[in-house]
Amino acid sequence: MNIIFTDLDGTLLDSDYSYSKAEDTVKEIKARGIAICIVTSKTFQEVVPLWRELKLESPFSFENGQGIAAPEGVLPEVDDMVEEFEILSLGPNYEELEKAIEEVEDELGDLNRFGDMEPGELADLTGLSEEESEKALERMHSEVFVPDEKAAKRLESKGYKVLEGTDFFHLQGRPDKGTAVRYIKDILDPDVTLSIGDAENDYPMFKETDYSVLLGAERSEDVEAKKIEKKGPEGWNEGVKWFLDKLDL
Repeated sequence: MNIIFTDLDGTLLDSDYSYSKAEDTVKEIKARGIAICIVTSKTFQEVVPLWRELKLESPFSFENGQGIAAPEGVLPEVDDMVEEFEILSLGPNYEELEKAIEEVEDELGDLNRFGDMEPGELADLTGLSEEESEKALERMHSEVFVPDEKAAKRLESKGYKVLEGTDFFHLQGRPDKGTAVRYIKDILDPDVTLSIGDAENDYPMFKETDYSVLLGAERSEDVEAKKIEKKGPEGWNEGVKWFLDKLDL
């Protein structure tokens, strides 16, 4: 078995949160028996509809490696069941993170963060629909806020990690996308692996796979990955086809 570990925003999904331009490539991957494992900053509730639409069967990771979900009977360790999915928690719970944020806000002032927003506000900020925004607010192990360097440093001084995503900062525990990729690899024992993403929070998973692709390569001088200037599904298609060519050598 070979696996493609893929980010979503700015990678498989375009600015309208659509993968339509990558549909043919997805079909080719599946026809070749290659598994697609989503590894994203999105929440569990955001990923599930896409996972079902793509008719995937493999585990996926949500909230930047803070949690892993899989169909029943796949994970060796299970903390919870949500619908038909087993859930393994790798990071701290949301309540712990919220307490840390409140301490920093007492010192530096309020952050512009998801947890204080109504679905309509988040929709205006992100371009998500209100229904999608409700799912984005159902966070288990991370919080998201508009970039604030000073607050990020204070939160990191408390032992947490702040990662730079495509548009926002992500507060979480020490596990990351690389942690999740390692765990899924241990379960599935793949032959050859690819990771593909577009932002700093994707870099940890690049270190855990045989091949890696970075989309939107303008700030990537120190990253060891195949660099493709395009982002979104067009860049994703190019990166995946480069990987498939490697498999055919």
